[in-house]
Amino acid sequence: MKTVVAFLVINQIKELPIVSIRSVLESSESEIRVGYLNKDDIQGLDISSRVKFVQLKPLPDLDLQGVYKDFSESLFYQIVQLKWQLLETLFSQDFDVIIYSDLDVIWISDPIGALQRVFSQNSEVAVQIQSFTTDPSDPKLCMGFVAFRNVATSHSIVAACKEIHLQSLKSNSHTGDDDVITKYYSDNNYTSEIQLLPQTTFPVGSLLNLFITRPVFPGLSAPKPYIFHLNYVVGLQNKRIMLRVLSRKFKTRTRGLPHWRFLLTVKRIRIMASGVKKQLLSSMKS
Repeated sequence: MKTVVAFLVINQIKELPIVSIRSVLESSESEIRVGYLNKDDIQGLDISSRVKFVQLKPLPDLDLQGVYKDFSESLFYQIVQLKWQLLETLFSQDFDVIIYSDLDVIWISDPIGALQRVFSQNSEVAVQIQSFTTDPSDPKLCMGFVAFRNVATSHSIVAACKEIHLQSLKSNSHTGDDDVITKYYSDNNYTSEIQLLPQTTFPVGSLLNLFITRPVFPGLSAPKPYIFHLNYVVGLQNKRIMLRVLSRKFKTRTRGLPHWRFLLTVKRIRIMASGVKKQLLSSMKS
């Protein structure tokens, strides 16, 4: 199956775009397409003949020039609408499988063969998507890493999600693409056309400690993940710190931020101090 990996680069973001794109180049043979609005945002990303760029259409009445936006800002939720446009653009091209990967997703080993085998073995599956579900009765899907078979079913799902997103933002400015795809999944009775990827090999940021701690029981260790999603933290600097923690384990390349260990220590101290303060306040009240 002819496969392409898609990224969305909006605004000027330190380190993550180049590290994430390079991780795909180093772990796979896939073509890469980078969606963008402003040329200034993609400077320095032309690092391989496999990397090509897709200029997207601007969203109405939205100024996206600037620096990284995180999910604490309303503008972030406007920006992620562009994922649907990027996917629709790539559906019209000569690819059998489109994998969308967020800029804070690091590829550790090549997942493409495994994803292709699922599509080959089960013709009903159109989408394979990352999950951060903890309660089996309440599934939560994650658009940070998702693979689409380039068929009419996927086109329909993306078109529906694009419209849900547009309408939902009118009443809730913090509606994200994860909310949208999860709503589609639940509204369609957990359709078997969408398959959730295993969290052991496609983990989100909250599972970091499961992969970096030393084994307690001899001979048992966590499986090597295909990818790791640096989410569950707010702000670019926190993602860059998490990247360095991950890189110690899986030898991923990083750039800059030499004082990251100090920053991590400060965070630990603050959390410990906050816990002590809560205990003192609780004991004073009792």
